[in-house]
Amino acid sequence: MGRLRKSLMLAERNCDIFAVLGKIEVSFNPFNNCSATARELLKQFQTRPVLEKNPKLEVKVMVGPTYVPSRVHIEYQDGSKQTIFPDHRMSREVIDEIRTMAHSKQLGALNPFAVSKP
Repeated sequence: MGRLRKSLMLAERNCDIFAVLGKIEVSFNPFNNCSATARELLKQFQTRPVLEKNPKLEVKVMVGPTYVPSRVHIEYQDGSKQTIFPDHRMSREVIDEIRTMAHSKQLGALNPFAVSKP
């Protein structure tokens, strides 16, 4: 029961970070063994709790025929962009990276050290 509770808590916490996302584009080669993390992230981005938290979230999938590295391109609602290459990484590491960026976006107005755009 402990694992189930922990995974549900992580899913709820992940839903909060997806509220500041605008567009997500996941590109990968399905025949590349290193693209497992990209496929796992795609699965997490398309879950019901995430889509309920952010109904305007656009998730695009680009399946490539060549052996190129997997890529997750994220555009936040404020217009900033982030590109992550998830090959040879765990999905938890990538989610933590997205969480760090999203958390800074949510706290940007409260952060006295944030650099304001002219």
